[in-house]
Amino acid sequence: MKILVFFLVIFFLTPNLLLAQKPQRQKTKPPSTQIDKDKQAKEELTQVQGEIDFLLQRLANDEEDISRAISQIRTDLRLRELRWRKLERSASVVDEPFVFHPIKVELFGTYERLTDMLLSLTALNYLVIIDELEIKRAKQPAPLVSVEAEFTILLYSLDEKGRNQLQNFTGDTNTQLEAAKKSLTLLNSRFDEKVACWSSLRRLGKRFPKSLETVLTGVSINSRQIKISGVSRSSESIKKLIDDFSQARIFIELAPKLNGPNFMLQASIDVPQAYQEWLKGIDTSDQETIARDPFTTIYTIEQLTQGSSANTNYPELEKRLEEYLKLINSPNIKRPDRSSPYLVSELALAGLYFTPDTQGAIFKTPNQKEFFVPTGARCYNGKFAGIQQSRALFDETIIDTGGKAQVSQISKAIEPSNCSLVAIAPQGKETTLSSQLEKEARAKLPNWVMTLKINNVELNSLLLLLHELSDHQFSFIIDQNVPSLCVSISRERVPFDEFVSTILHSLNLTFIEENGVFRIIPFEQASDANSLALAVSLESPPIANKFGGKDFQAETLTLSITDVELGEVLKFFTSKYGVKFAYTPLAKQAKITASIKDLAWPQALQVILRANRLGALVENERTLILSRNDLLQTQSSGKAK
Repeated sequence: MKILVFFLVIFFLTPNLLLAQKPQRQKTKPPSTQIDKDKQAKEELTQVQGEIDFLLQRLANDEEDISRAISQIRTDLRLRELRWRKLERSASVVDEPFVFHPIKVELFGTYERLTDMLLSLTALNYLVIIDELEIKRAKQPAPLVSVEAEFTILLYSLDEKGRNQLQNFTGDTNTQLEAAKKSLTLLNSRFDEKVACWSSLRRLGKRFPKSLETVLTGVSINSRQIKISGVSRSSESIKKLIDDFSQARIFIELAPKLNGPNFMLQASIDVPQAYQEWLKGIDTSDQETIARDPFTTIYTIEQLTQGSSANTNYPELEKRLEEYLKLINSPNIKRPDRSSPYLVSELALAGLYFTPDTQGAIFKTPNQKEFFVPTGARCYNGKFAGIQQSRALFDETIIDTGGKAQVSQISKAIEPSNCSLVAIAPQGKETTLSSQLEKEARAKLPNWVMTLKINNVELNSLLLLLHELSDHQFSFIIDQNVPSLCVSISRERVPFDEFVSTILHSLNLTFIEENGVFRIIPFEQASDANSLALAVSLESPPIANKFGGKDFQAETLTLSITDVELGEVLKFFTSKYGVKFAYTPLAKQAKITASIKDLAWPQALQVILRANRLGALVENERTLILSRNDLLQTQSSGKAK
């Protein structure tokens, strides 16, 4: 028993004795809260200092950096075809610990290119802030000019003393961290500002109404405040613009003001929010989403304000034109006047005409289309009442805010409008042959007298007017060598044929008569008169009573087209007369401008082809459209007659 107890004691005591002889591993004590905070503070300090160092690299250091930045700004302006009247650096201003160098800029260009330029400034290697921005609608809009802008570029720099102040700190870790955070906050307050201007303008452009009845007249951004002003005939467009602005988080404290067609919006810019959204690419990243330049419109400001109010809620022009086209295409309905889709304020007087039987006017629409109407023609909100002392008189109906109709009389003088075309009249002089052919053509025109006063009216519009005034005796086609041109003329009581000659001679043009149609050509083109335009194949001749065959009886055609491709005209002939045509892509794209009345369609086809140096070879199953030279070669080889 004693022996058993002894072994049991040894069994339980031996492991403890062994453990006592083995060195014990020190248990790690949990770190104190203070040690943990110090470590976190050091890590945060390192992170903040890294951000500070990154931002300091974007600040100009010396005069060389400043000159380099200004040179880059000039280059960006040139690349975007923004022309500046002024780009001057003025005296530096201390903004402790920074110094900024104001660069005064005055330029003109498009809204799109201006915002693109402002975006390039945000990506510049140096910190720049846009201040005192003022954008106005260009006094003389042009294809690459819609706005005039003035603003100041604040180019920031920082000397060594300032850099040391913002990145070198003393004291314990927490003291340094607090100082570093203050430096970072100061830097961020400047860098946030760099995108505020661009983000605001971009947001405005993307949310601006697509309707051309709304246009901006001015935008200003100063001290984190944006103010926009404009004109709109559509109250719905203004309401939508206000709603869109209120939903944009970068605009706060929105204050709209409405006064008839005039509107103004003021708001504060949430600069930090604008910067964060810029970093995230929210609503400002896509460079192709501005639907249109908000400073451009097909209307003049007077057209948007004269005799109209945003509260009258007239349908937009696009909708009125859709309604007009439906009426034109409706059967058994009297054709409405060409002026019927337009408001009185939308019509610009381009010319007046008087004949023994009628008088009327030529008008230009907001989209630069031209049409002529006699006195008495209806407008959407009135009537072309008459002509008095070289002015067009209108009875205009205006609906006031109370829904009451008021009729007032408006007069319009011929406006000194610019020609919407840029082509140059062909060079050339009258020849003996052109004079002889023109004399023969004039003998076939009416001899009554007329008065015409026009200013920069497109030639094809004027020829169409003469076609109608002549009771369709003056059917015409414009030769392919005649560019799109504008005409200005003022003549009283002149014979019709003399009018045609005078108008065409002013553009170095003449006219010849072919198959009852007068072709408008340059002088030197007279040798081309009545050239071959149609031949019948001898290898595959057409059958009798078919086009090109014996005893074929053709229907008459009335046609009035402007800049229509030949391919479309031939498709019409196929659907109307059952003739199949084959032609090259080049021939298909030839443009036709003509007005023809009651002419046999094969003769009309020849006139059209002759004006485009083309010809037709009539075969059994089809008609080939060839170049004139190919047609002449086919005829001379004995394959056609």
